[in-house]
Amino acid sequence: MSNDQDFSGITFVDETERLHFAKARLGHETLSFLRGNIGKYLHGRAKMDLEEALVAMSECNVDSMFGRRKYKKHQQKAELARMFIRYCTDIITEGEFSTQELENYRG
Repeated sequence: MSNDQDFSGITFVDETERLHFAKARLGHETLSFLRGNIGKYLHGRAKMDLEEALVAMSECNVDSMFGRRKYKKHQQKAELARMFIRYCTDIITEGEFSTQELENYRG
């Protein structure tokens, strides 16, 4: 995590507290993004792409070379959608953890 974010006016006990603050803020921003129109659209598209890829994979004939190629293409599409969803989830989870750490940090 970069230290180039503007936290002027905030006094941190140490670099660990600054890092927790940055992660908590990033988690909050990710939640806000996913609640907005663009975030909802992108998350919905990722879920649709994943579902479509899984259906298409189930319809591929993996006994043929062409079918294996199609299967691989759909498998990559599914993984890309999973990665987007997983990255968003990871950021939010880390943010929630960091929020809890901040609450306990000075206490």
